[in-house]
Amino acid sequence: FQALGLSSDDRLIDRLWSFTALLLKWNRTYNLTGARDETALVREHLIDSLAAVPVLTSRLTSTSRDVPFLVDVGSGAGFPGIVVAAVHPDWSIALVEPNSKKAAFLRQAVATLGLPHVHPIGARLQASERILTDLSPSASTIRHFTCRAVASLADLVSLIRPLAQAQSRLFALKSRHVTEELTAYPFASVHSLRIPSLDHERTLVEIP
Repeated sequence: FQALGLSSDDRLIDRLWSFTALLLKWNRTYNLTGARDETALVREHLIDSLAAVPVLTSRLTSTSRDVPFLVDVGSGAGFPGIVVAAVHPDWSIALVEPNSKKAAFLRQAVATLGLPHVHPIGARLQASERILTDLSPSASTIRHFTCRAVASLADLVSLIRPLAQAQSRLFALKSRHVTEELTAYPFASVHSLRIPSLDHERTLVEIP
């Protein structure tokens, strides 16, 4: 955890291991991810989501006194949304996932981990505006977006634009080979993520 810039406690560790065990159990039946064992799941999915949390914490808590409200687009098996919630259980997070099996898993994960401020939404983002408005902690809360391995930056920006507010930000987990996608977004911030013991690099692209 220290190598990722995170502080840990027993509750966080328990939440993450409970999540990992639950995902592996569901994976045997529903094929939610390609990872088939604990080591692969941690290496291929969990660590890069954890590595994004310090950046999200810094960027979203320094600009507003409100509790952050994140919309995780295409949450899949809960990356990065469930992982962010495990670190910040007080944050309001909507997990938008249209696949019914994955949405069912997200509901079970939220219940198992005891995350009352996390809300799985089994629908496409385009159909979620009224739900997201109802979930907003307050009328002044800014809605921000996260995603991992969902689509190109251009497609993501187009997807979230109808639901974005003036101060909304998109945080997209990408590989280091993202230069070509960024040519259309010269104002984007690219945060390099430190991922110890892995031979690949990840970036978190922030688009205001």
